[in-house]
Amino acid sequence: MTRVRAVVHPGLSREVAPLWCRLEARARPQYFSTWGWVEHWLESLPAERVLEFVALEADGEIVVAGFFGRRATL
Repeated sequence: MTRVRAVVHPGLSREVAPLWCRLEARARPQYFSTWGWVEHWLESLPAERVLEFVALEADGEIVVAGFFGRRATL
């Protein structure tokens, strides 16, 4: 049986980069999904924009990851 676990961290915490890079090494993404680009994107966001990093692990391997935030208005 596959064991699934959610991992949640603040967007720019030091725990995020190694997790993102583990997935990146397996997925071989396009440039705009690489950690180098994502990290600079996160750093360029306004300070009041707070994002959380969310990843799902299946049997110890990250299978999906992304950044989520809240929006006060539509």
